[in-house]
Amino acid sequence: MSELMNEALAALNGKIELSPAKIPAGKSIIAVKLDRDASRSGQRMTAVGRDWLVSGMAVAICGGHVVESNYVFGRFTNGMPKVSACHFVVCPKCGRRTLEPLAVWEAKDTARKAGVEVDRGMPAIRILEKYGSCPCGAKWQIDLAGEKKELGAFADETLKAVESMPEITAFLPPAAFSVLPEPGGEVGAEWTWLKEAMAASGRGVAPFQKDAKGDVIVYNPGFWLGYVDDVHSTGLFWVEGGRGRRNLTPPSFNPGEVNGL
Repeated sequence: MSELMNEALAALNGKIELSPAKIPAGKSIIAVKLDRDASRSGQRMTAVGRDWLVSGMAVAICGGHVVESNYVFGRFTNGMPKVSACHFVVCPKCGRRTLEPLAVWEAKDTARKAGVEVDRGMPAIRILEKYGSCPCGAKWQIDLAGEKKELGAFADETLKAVESMPEITAFLPPAAFSVLPEPGGEVGAEWTWLKEAMAASGRGVAPFQKDAKGDVIVYNPGFWLGYVDDVHSTGLFWVEGGRGRRNLTPPSFNPGEVNGL
């Protein structure tokens, strides 16, 4: 009799307890890796300035399969810290590589210097085609090969992390807080640990408000994961059906994996 069968029979006889599921039924796992500045980062929080720019990766896994994956870009936009999906672009001539949003910003500056005001609704890839180029002069291209390789490696890293963890908790997305001179400020229950940690140092925190003054900290352990109801509610992935969606790992369905089909 196989070892698995012995374990199953032992469980039925009450001799051993089967391990509970790591996440509730119907949930998806989200993992994020976000770069940090080692010179000013703590274990769970990163102090940032208004010039904050950071890149990373995000992956969503459901039923053991990757359903979404893309790069993410953190920055201040209109006075608010934001993390959202992005691409990398690469120069086919010299191999230079950069985040697509940075290349788009540079392309817009180039257009303005030429007296052209770029239409706010123009897709990023179109802006790069018309106004953007690598310093060597060649046109940028989406780095499809590089993205597939790196995002695939991150997905593998995530699956191994899931396997090694005894349990998985609800996902806490990247979040920014204003640092207050005195303990205080209302935060959600999931951030109690942060409030207590700041209070112990004689400071306080409150959810970041647009154009708030003073220090800002961003919750960023570097690599973390948790479960969610809806992967798109996190704001970390391309909006399904939205303009410019070019996800390399679209949702898929394999009837061979369904018992009875």
